[in-house]
Amino acid sequence: MLQGVHPDLILVVSRGLLYSPYDFVITEGVRNLERQAKLVADGFSKTMDSRHLVQLDGYGRAIDIMAVGDLNNDHMVDHQDKSLTWDRGIYSFIAGGMKKASVELGIPICWGGDFKSKDGQPFFDGPHFELL
Repeated sequence: MLQGVHPDLILVVSRGLLYSPYDFVITEGVRNLERQAKLVADGFSKTMDSRHLVQLDGYGRAIDIMAVGDLNNDHMVDHQDKSLTWDRGIYSFIAGGMKKASVELGIPICWGGDFKSKDGQPFFDGPHFELL
């Protein structure tokens, strides 16, 4: 899932995983125009100018993740954890680890949980991280 993703973002994600209190997997890196258009049409993305698309330097500059594992910390991976897979709070904790890695490495990132829509309203995309 990291093929074609900018090496700086791979560094941040790799270190961010070490700092995250929750395990996660990469669900998407580079997208093609057709996939991006479908996500916009289906309401899952707000822009055709996505950082998931290959940029001028030849790399995608965004990834999406999914929290996995023992998300409720009961020492078992079960159906209760599955219900927490998209919990906003979990992504806030993961973002903390990613932001710490970003600062340590001197590689600025943006978390989708900090997004604002064009009208200034919050737009939460917790699984999304991109290079600035």
